[in-house]
Amino acid sequence: MSKFNSTQKTPKTITENHAGGQAFKQSSEMALVSLLLTSFVNNQFYRGADETLEDLKSHIKSNKNKEFVAKSAIFARDEFGMRSVTHALAGELTSEISGLEWAKSFYEKIVSRVDDMTEIMSYYLENKTDKKKPKFPSSLKKGFAKAFDKFDTYQLAKYKGEKKEVKLVDVVNLVHPVPTKRNEQALNALVYGELKNTKT
Repeated sequence: MSKFNSTQKTPKTITENHAGGQAFKQSSEMALVSLLLTSFVNNQFYRGADETLEDLKSHIKSNKNKEFVAKSAIFARDEFGMRSVTHALAGELTSEISGLEWAKSFYEKIVSRVDDMTEIMSYYLENKTDKKKPKFPSSLKKGFAKAFDKFDTYQLAKYKGEKKEVKLVDVVNLVHPVPTKRNEQALNALVYGELKNTKT
């Protein structure tokens, strides 16, 4: 038996999961990715929607590499079709990546479908600013403005969200996208309340 050359203590790798059982402790990066790829931000058996959002905020804060956080969200949105959890993350990141060179690129790339913009905007208005006097980061506005380049008349008409609290026309009026050949007529019609969905 060794008297002076003691055995090294290994870091604790066992933790308790939501079910109360033993589990291996994840790194902050792995915990974030796991949450992004498994949560629809609704009530689950061992975790409520509010708890999921609190966990998400905690993982965003604990990950010092915000570019990793942003890329994880884009991966979850593009490759796995995860929507609500990536919308919440994009809204939360507004206060974390303000002023960073790549921020506007993130807000362009996180938009995969037209209504991603209205969902992110809704989360932001509810959680990150004063709804009566809202202030919007320039990176979000510039990224959304560029994201409109991806969409044609059919897509813009399909997701104009006339009965929603945040309508697509609200986003257009805020970010002022530069019209392209494929969306110029649609954007003008949207602003004047004349955009119709002709393909059903």
